[in-house]
Amino acid sequence: MSEDAPRPPTIAERIEELRALYHRELLRPLPYKDCRKIKGDTDGPHQHLIPDLSTYNSNIASKCLGAKKLIARPTDYLLESKRRLSQTFFEQYPQYADLERLVTRAGTPKLYEELEVYERARKLALELVEVVLDSRERSS
Repeated sequence: MSEDAPRPPTIAERIEELRALYHRELLRPLPYKDCRKIKGDTDGPHQHLIPDLSTYNSNIASKCLGAKKLIARPTDYLLESKRRLSQTFFEQYPQYADLERLVTRAGTPKLYEELEVYERARKLALELVEVVLDSRERSS
């Protein structure tokens, strides 16, 4: 006898998961020490790493906290959100691509964990946006 495949989470369940993730894991301060460790010289090519990482994280965090409001957002907003959420930090900010190999569990543990948490949040928010867009497409 075959088992039924698990049902995908509902939109409401996805929203609750994002909000819980926000409150549980996204309210921590940026790991400044680890960021400074990998970016090196403050006047060098990576001088804006910290503000760019903060901007990237804020975008994801706002999607998690405001997940319920995403349902009512215009399609254009959702498509732009999908575009942005489709990229990792290093894809969205390719000027830091050479730093990615320096972010390790052993060398920069807090930054590594920060990027892992936000990657999980990014993927969950992207899934929600895609589900909302798909439901609009099916209903039109």
